[in-house]
Amino acid sequence: LYIFVFSRKWLKANKLARFSLILFSILMLIILKNNIGNPLLIPIIIYMFTITIMAISAAERNTNPKSYRLVLLGAVLFVLSDSLIAMNEFVNPIQFSTILIMGTYIFAQYFICIGFLKRLTVNFN
Repeated sequence: LYIFVFSRKWLKANKLARFSLILFSILMLIILKNNIGNPLLIPIIIYMFTITIMAISAAERNTNPKSYRLVLLGAVLFVLSDSLIAMNEFVNPIQFSTILIMGTYIFAQYFICIGFLKRLTVNFN
């Protein structure tokens, strides 16, 4: 749903965001590949692709600067939260993982929601 909402009004391509997010996803996949079983590989690749597209869509939204920054921060925190889950589950347990995972996830959702409310303060066609 976030991909659908974020991509309704796109700005021009953000090549730096695309490159950074795709590179991060590839590095995560390389790290995870050796630590997950084959039955999970395809679902994890599909999910990683999905959240990467979600974050890229957030980086290419056409909106006011305040809304843009907040939603993008939320999307990046969302990717970070899910990455922490994967690392904690499949690579090595992370100390204070619950606080880190839920903290980044809660702030991700908060910034995305507040960012969308800020979008409503200025009308961009």
